[in-house]
Amino acid sequence: MIPMLMNVALGIWLILAPAFLLYEDSRAANFDRAIGPLIAAIATVCLWEVMSPVRWLCALAGLILLFSPIWLGHESESALVVHLIVGLMVTAMSLIVRKAKHRYNGGWRALIKKPRADLGRITWS
Repeated sequence: MIPMLMNVALGIWLILAPAFLLYEDSRAANFDRAIGPLIAAIATVCLWEVMSPVRWLCALAGLILLFSPIWLGHESESALVVHLIVGLMVTAMSLIVRKAKHRYNGGWRALIKKPRADLGRITWS
């Protein structure tokens, strides 16, 4: 849960960073305002244990952010540093696997499988 809360905070930081670090009128600022809410939203969804596999989308967004200086061509060094550090941190936080506290019995697959009789008791195959 802590890594996803960190990703929510990093997504919010991406939204605010252009104003604080004075690169507001650039492609990097527009990119930050687009990918910051995306990272924050995905990380918020991943706070629920059953949705933890969605963290791979957050890792993908972190990798996109990490490699964005290649195609954005940052005008300011502060935007470059923000993208590299935040991209690395979002990717690293997304790769941390949370230990499951509950078992969800396979989701929809548990409803689709047909029961089979086995020595007088019903089991699911």
